[in-house]
Amino acid sequence: MRTEFLFVGNALRNIRRNFRRNFNLGGNFMEYVLAVVIGYLFGCSNMAFYVSKFKKINLNKEGTGALTTSNTVTQVGWKAGLLVFFHDVFKAVFAILLMKLLFPDVTLAHWLTGFSAVLGHIFPFYNKFKGGKGHATCVGVIYTMAPLYALSMTPVVIAVILLTNYIIFGSFTTSLAITVYLFCTSQWLAGIFSLVILGVIIWKHIENIKRIINGTEKKVLTAFKKKKTDENNENQ
Repeated sequence: MRTEFLFVGNALRNIRRNFRRNFNLGGNFMEYVLAVVIGYLFGCSNMAFYVSKFKKINLNKEGTGALTTSNTVTQVGWKAGLLVFFHDVFKAVFAILLMKLLFPDVTLAHWLTGFSAVLGHIFPFYNKFKGGKGHATCVGVIYTMAPLYALSMTPVVIAVILLTNYIIFGSFTTSLAITVYLFCTSQWLAGIFSLVILGVIIWKHIENIKRIINGTEKKVLTAFKKKKTDENNENQ
């Protein structure tokens, strides 16, 4: 019986050792916990929420009902939209850079920080977990973690948006690009996490997909031109 217990114990230790080696877990549990907390808190900062309060426009009820760059552009204006976009990008950048400063060698923690920032952006605790849809924050993640790859993918994402005339497909392309990069570079556990994020982002866009099918989703260029025309009329 003692021999059998020793055999089982050794087998479990080997499984744990192989799991840690294959998925680069090491002994960095606390670093991963800190990465999730820091990433989520950074991600919860939502400029669209602040803009809506300042402009006294409830973006949770107007337009698409989401705290996103596109909804800010259509409901407030393109200048406010740019502010929201860059804020959503750089909150992921700063969160990841902070983790890189604290734990420069724990790459998985850096990815976890970025993914948690995306989740914080989508599910902010202070707004009944109703936030954005993750596109701009994903841009910040990929540009910080794989800048050269991100640069090479940027024309592809822009082309997808312009050809389809829908931002939603650019969002999917960005998220998918992160997943492809991680699996192609054998970062398996981070790749699995990125698949979860991709699934969440697709789920958050279900209503957009339905509107595209029904032909009621606002197109990028149409919405931009309409808002610009409205602003020009107000200034006359």
